[in-house]
Amino acid sequence: MASDYAPGFYDAIFPALLGGDIERYCEVAGQCSPTALELGAGTGRTVIPVARQGIGIDALEFDEPMRWRLKQRLAEEARDGRQRVQVMAGDMRDFAVPRRYALIQIPFRAFLHNLTRDD
Repeated sequence: MASDYAPGFYDAIFPALLGGDIERYCEVAGQCSPTALELGAGTGRTVIPVARQGIGIDALEFDEPMRWRLKQRLAEEARDGRQRVQVMAGDMRDFAVPRRYALIQIPFRAFLHNLTRDD
């Protein structure tokens, strides 16, 4: 399946447009630890900062190039930060995860990728 997303473009453009939300995601995740779940994790714009705060986070992402870029970015992180993140392939419309979470987050506009009422 061809990707509709451009991970490099996403990494270059969206952090500049969305300033300030990462701190809030880190704060809320810290209150709901030990592990959060992020749906539509993309390239890790919020996943990686949450992990840097010492919080475990499972990152569910449908798009393979976005997951690949997230894994690439994680490889550049310190070992303990990398170990706090589990990248999972999956569709937020229908998925199974290995545990229960006190926090499930869907940052930015990932939920808007669900285009129909059934989605």
